[in-house]
Parts: sequence; C-alpha cells; structure tokens
Amino acid sequence: MAQESILVRDRELPVAAVRSFEVVAYDDQHHDAIVRMVAGRIAALRAVVTAIPDRMIRHDALCDPLADELAPLLRPDRCRVAVRGTTVVGFLSWHETPNLRGTGCPGAWSPAHGAAVHRAEHAPAEVHEALYEAAARAWAASGRAVLSGSVLRGHDREHQTWVINGFGRFLHDAVIPLPPARTIRHTDMTIRRATLDDVPVLADLEREHSAHYTDPPVFMVPPEPADADELVAFLGAEPNSIWVAADDVGPQAYLRFEARSDGATPILHSPTTISITGAFTRPELRGRYVADALLLTAMTHYAALGFERVAIDHETTNPPARRFWGPRSQLVAVSYLRVLERPPGVNA
Repeated sequence: MAQESILVRDRELPVAAVRSFEVVAYDDQHHDAIVRMVAGRIAALRAVVTAIPDRMIRHDALCDPLADELAPLLRPDRCRVAVRGTTVVGFLSWHETPNLRGTGCPGAWSPAHGAAVHRAEHAPAEVHEALYEAAARAWAASGRAVLSGSVLRGHDREHQTWVINGFGRFLHDAVIPLPPARTIRHTDMTIRRATLDDVPVLADLEREHSAHYTDPPVFMVPPEPADADELVAFLGAEPNSIWVAADDVGPQAYLRFEARSDGATPILHSPTTISITGAFTRPELRGRYVADALLLTAMTHYAALGFERVAIDHETTNPPARRFWGPRSQLVAVSYLRVLERPPGVNA
C-alpha cells in the first residue's frame, strides 16, 4: 500500500514525518532553545531592516534583555511548545488582559517576540497551526473573547495561519532611521515645538484626534484624549515633545514623541529610540505636506540629541494614517485581531 504523502517546500514527505511532533505546555527545559530561536529571528530581520536596535540580540551573564522580555510569557499556562523528541521546533506564548485594546473584553495577545517556528523546520505551517489550536483551547478555558497575534515581517506561513483562522490585519509596527534622509518640503505653516501656551489648543486637537477613531471607515475604540493637566505634565518630562504646525490662529496639527509607546513591539525599545505616540492633522490641511514637515523637523531635533531611530505603530484600519506612514517607514511587525462571534461560555 502506498504511503500517504504531503507536499512540503516543493518536496514530498510522508504525513507521519510531517506530523511527528507534539505540542506540550512550556517547561523550563525549553527556555534556552526558545531564546535562541527568537534572537535568530530578530537578527535575521535586522540584516534587512538595519534600523532595528541590537538590544534583544545581545546578552551576557549580567544582561539578557530578550530573556527578560520573554519571562512573563514563558510559563506553563501561557505558552505552548512544539517538540520533536527533545528538540524545540516552535512555540506560541501570550499575554492575558481583562480589556484588550479598549474593547472591554478579556483578551489574549501573542506579541511578535512571543511566537516562532524554527527556521530549519520542514513543515512550519503545520507546526504553527498546531500551536495555535493548542493555544486556542487554553484561551477558551480562561474565557478570552478577543484574540490578537503579532508576527515579524516575513514568515509568510505564520501570517497566513492567523488570516485563514479568521483574524484581520489591523496594526503595523515600523521604524524610521535617523537622521532623516529627506529634505523638508515647503509649507505655509509654522513648524515649531509646542510650549505650555499651546496646551489649551492641544487639548482641543486631542479631542478631535480621539473622535476621528470612531468615524467611518476607521470604526475603532477611541483613545482617551489627554487633558490640559496631562499635557502640562507630558511637556515637562524628557525626552517628550509635541511638535505643532501653526497658522495665524494657532496649532492645526501635531506629532507627539516619547521614549516608548504602550503596546508597541519591544523589539524597537532602546535608549536611542524615540516613539511617536500621537499624530493628528485637521482634515482641511491634509495633502499640504504639513505632517511631513512636522515629522522631518522633529526627526532632525532628535537626531541631534543622539537618537538613532523613530518607532511608530499605526492602525491599518485608519486609511489616512496607513497612506502617510507606509511609504515613510520600514515594516517590522504585523498584528492581527479577532473578536469572537461567540466567546467561550456564551450559550446560543
């Protein structure tokens, strides 16, 4: 009787060989192999996107940032590992939160550094989907209603696993190297760093920015706008800044910068990374290079201070943001989201 086979990477392998792995709960014996696997992935991507910092691929006996980032994930109730015998060939881990992305629902999120299939694995799609299925059972058991997964650029089979299982692409993590490689186009607006005198108008822009998220076709949970007191505190902390484009009336657009963005990939975290955590241009000014002038002016400022890159995470469901940031940045990771039609424990 002919042996059943499957086509894997343009060559036929017996089904038994393809599926000769098992998925188990994380154990400390898996730790070092997982760290090496993730570090290798980041190093490979850094060879293409050179602005990625080397923080998570450097380690020694006293400092291992990648292991520190993985520590909350590598535990038996938050991580599933695929093994062939004693060899780790993949893993998928996740954070759990009571309110994922402001939905008010309990969720699970697998970050870009929290899952991988070994680059030498001959059946990566099989392994990743088996890990997803095992994780999904754990998510159901803990009552997760919103699920999210992030994947580093490349690794198409893993991206496809999320898509084919009903997840939609919704967020890009990206990086822009410093100093800026482009010159500032002329604009009739004054581009400058915001001062405390701008706080009342900035608070208005924050409210407009927040409201934009609920408009079609964005349809997102809006971020909570910063009030005047929060803006005063923000402007008083280094290396924070807000840059504004102003006319005779006052600021009409802004970009907000700080050291880190909550929820963005820690792969880009570094003392020499500055993050964009807010951006808004009033609709009537879009298409006049105002945001571009803001970005390049602020980038020049931070490059002079010794920063080496700008990190940005933007929603792909926000067309103006996607059109602006896409051609100006280098993609690092993609995030996917699924809101369950019938969450665990909900009866028909």
